[in-house]
Amino acid sequence: MKHNTLSRSKSGRLFAASLNPNIFSSRLSFVGIVFLLGLDRGGAAYVFLAGGVLVFLACHFGLNLQGLLSARGLARPAAATGALTYSTAAAFRHMADRILGAAVASLVAGLALGHLALLGGALFLALGAVGSWRRARNPRAQPLTARDRLACCVRPQVMKLRTA
Repeated sequence: MKHNTLSRSKSGRLFAASLNPNIFSSRLSFVGIVFLLGLDRGGAAYVFLAGGVLVFLACHFGLNLQGLLSARGLARPAAATGALTYSTAAAFRHMADRILGAAVASLVAGLALGHLALLGGALFLALGAVGSWRRARNPRAQPLTARDRLACCVRPQVMKLRTA
């Protein structure tokens, strides 16, 4: 089973790698296409698609930030002892579960408030969770990217925790 390692010294390089211009431009293109499609359809479709993408991006930003802060917190010498090992598949499943939790929260809020943006966000988040589950079934086919390592709470597959 494949394992990946993230150490305290590599975290800055991983964050920089997630800002790769090719990856960033492809994500920006996807968001632009969804916005243009929503504008073309107008009205409720615009709120559902464009608002849904905004909810999706906001939730992913929050999950990624939480994962990064958790990993950095565990890298402190007094935080923990021992070693934590995740397989790549387990990391993908963990992220899928967290995304699904955000999708359920968005769905419940969308139904309670009757807002299409939240319902669209629930759809995009659920599709993201399905994508992560598919990647978990065949982790060797698609290696874990720097963005994926930062996206999950303690996302690093093998994190050595040491005390001074």
